[in-house]
Amino acid sequence: MKLFAYGFWSGFHDKTNPGHIGFFQHLFEKVFECPIEISITKNDADILLETVFDNNTMINSKQWKYSFLYSGESTIRYPYKNPELYTAVLGGFRNNKNIVNLPLYIPYLFNNNLENKIENPQIRTNIPSKNICAIISNPNGNFRNAFLDKLESVIHVDYAGDYKTNIPKITAQYNTQEFRDAISEYKFIISMENSQEDTYITEKITHGLLVNTIPIYWGSPHIHDYFNSERFINVESNENIIPSINKIIELMHNEELYLNTVNKAIYKNNQNPRTLDEIVKDIRNIILPRTFPLIDHIYFINSSAFEPERNNQLKNIFMGTLKNPIENMKFISPTYKQTITDEIYNQHVKKDLMNSSCIRQHPMKKSELSLFLNYKSILEDIVKNYSDGTFLIFESDAIPLTNILELNSFLSYAKSREKSWDLIHIGYDRGDPNEWINKSPYSWVQSPYRDYELDKNCPYIEDITGKESPIRLIRKFHTRCCDSFLWSYKGIVKFLNYMNTDTNYGAAFDYYMSYFFENDHDFKQYWTSVGYFIQGSNHGLMESTIQKDTS
Repeated sequence: MKLFAYGFWSGFHDKTNPGHIGFFQHLFEKVFECPIEISITKNDADILLETVFDNNTMINSKQWKYSFLYSGESTIRYPYKNPELYTAVLGGFRNNKNIVNLPLYIPYLFNNNLENKIENPQIRTNIPSKNICAIISNPNGNFRNAFLDKLESVIHVDYAGDYKTNIPKITAQYNTQEFRDAISEYKFIISMENSQEDTYITEKITHGLLVNTIPIYWGSPHIHDYFNSERFINVESNENIIPSINKIIELMHNEELYLNTVNKAIYKNNQNPRTLDEIVKDIRNIILPRTFPLIDHIYFINSSAFEPERNNQLKNIFMGTLKNPIENMKFISPTYKQTITDEIYNQHVKKDLMNSSCIRQHPMKKSELSLFLNYKSILEDIVKNYSDGTFLIFESDAIPLTNILELNSFLSYAKSREKSWDLIHIGYDRGDPNEWINKSPYSWVQSPYRDYELDKNCPYIEDITGKESPIRLIRKFHTRCCDSFLWSYKGIVKFLNYMNTDTNYGAAFDYYMSYFFENDHDFKQYWTSVGYFIQGSNHGLMESTIQKDTS
C-alpha cells in the first residue's frame, strides 16, 4: 500500500524534523500488516495522511481506501476540520467515535530512538548544581507566565529560550544529546504546555525525564495516567501554585528527598501506559467490521493466566462463532481469588457486611473481592482510554443465547435513547422474564445493607419503552445478575466515582451495586424483557469460581 502525506511541516518527509513521517509509516505497516511505501503524489496512493495547518485538504480529491487526520497540536490553536470525513483522527484526545488517542510525545520518542532510554533510565547519584531552567519560545502561555512570576519571587529561574532570556540561549535542537546535556545541569526544568486539553501531552515532559531531572508540569488533566505522579511536579491549577512552589523549595533543600524523587519510576506502575500496539489495535477497531458496530469495546472479566479454559471459550464464541475482531475485545483480570492476600483483603473489606447479614453467616469471600477489583480495573481502563461511548462488560461465564445477532437492533434503539439510561442488563435470569414486569422496581429481599423489606407493591417505573414495544426496558433498583451489562460512558463515570467514594467492598458486588441504585436515583439502570446472554454458572453449565471460594 502507498501513503501520501499532505500539509506537513518542513523536515517531515525527509526526516530532518524531530516529528517526521517515519512513525506513521511504521504505524500503518502494523495496522495494515503490509509494507507501506511513501508516495510523492496522491494519484497512486491508497492512504491519505494530512494535518491541520493547511486550509486546503485532499480528503475529497479522490476515493481513498483509508484517510487519517493527524494533529500533535492543541485544537484550541488548530481545530480539527471535518473530522467525520476521515477513517480516523489521531491526536491528543481519548478515544471517541473515530478519534484515536495519540499524544504527541509518543511519535517523538519513537522517531528519536528514545523509547528504551525513557523506559530504562539511569540512576542519578549527584545533585545538579543549577536550580531551574526554562526554555520557552511562545510568550502567550498565560498560566505558565503567571506561575513563573510567582516562582521567580522566591527562586531564581534561568531563561535559556526566546522568552525572558537572562542567560546564553540553549540553541541545540531539543531532540539532540547536546540539548539534553545542557538541561541535565539543572535540578528542575519547566515543562509546561501552551494549553490544557484532554491527552494533549507533548514531548516537553520527556526532556527532564530523559536526563534525570524533575519536570515542573502543567497541561493535560490526565497526565497521571501516563507518567508516575511522584516523578514530577504537576502544578494543575491556580490553587496548586503555592503548594507546588513549596514542594520545589523542599526538594531543593533536601538532597535525599531529591534523589529519591528523581530516581522513581518514570511510567505509572512502571509500565508504558500507551504502547504502539495499543494504538494499532484502536485503529483496527475502527477499520475492521465488528459484529456489534454500535459497541465501542467489549470487556471481559477474564485472564488467560487465571482462567485459560474460559478465555479460550470466550474467544471461540466471540471471535470464532460471532466473527468479532480481537481488536474490539479486551480481557482484564489483574486479580484472582488466590492473589488476594490478607493485606489486600483487609485494605478493601473495611467492614464485613456479609458475615452478619440475613443472606448468609460467613465472611466476604476473597473471590468476591477479586470481582470488585477486576470490575473497577475495567471501568478505570475505559475512563482512561475513552471520553465517550457504549460498552459491553461480561463476567467470564457469560454465554450468548441463540438470538444474539438480534442484539444489534436493540442496540440501535438503545443508542438512540442513550441519554435516558446509564446501565442495561441484557442477560437472562431463568424463568419467564415477563413475570417481573409488573413487580416492584425495588428488591424486596433483605440485603447486607438493610434488614427490612421494601414495599413489594410499589408500582414499577417505565421510562423508555411502551407496552407495544417488542423489547421492554424496565427500570430497576437492583441487579438481576452481573454477568452481562451494557454500559453508557456516563454511567461508567458515575459508578466509578461511587466506587472511589464508598471504598468498603464488604458485601458481594451485586448487593453493593443494588445499594447504589437504591440510594442514587439519578443513576438509571434497566433490565431488558428479552435476554441475550445467560450466566453459565447460574444455569449449571459450568462451575462457579466465586461460590467455590469459601475463604
